[in-house]
Amino acid sequence: MSKIAIVKMKIQPGKYEEAVAFMQKHIPDTASFEGCDSIRVAGSPDDSTMMVYGEWASIEAHKKYVAWREEGGLLQEFVSDFLESPPEFLYQSQVY
Repeated sequence: MSKIAIVKMKIQPGKYEEAVAFMQKHIPDTASFEGCDSIRVAGSPDDSTMMVYGEWASIEAHKKYVAWREEGGLLQEFVSDFLESPPEFLYQSQVY
């Protein structure tokens, strides 16, 4: 069964639409990353929150992906430009 990676994020005031555009530009690369089975992004402009829900072959595959985004500077760019606080990463096992 897949491993689920959930990333919860609080977007800076007034930056929600820009954060959505950033995600729309970069999430296709996530979907094609080795070990990513599926990826979805959801958000709420009302409370400036966003969540990434990914199904991965393993937690290690997701961590390899995060390391790749860190090495390229994209993760830091997103955090500094759009987030109020660091993202919260949660890992779960798919049960159904």
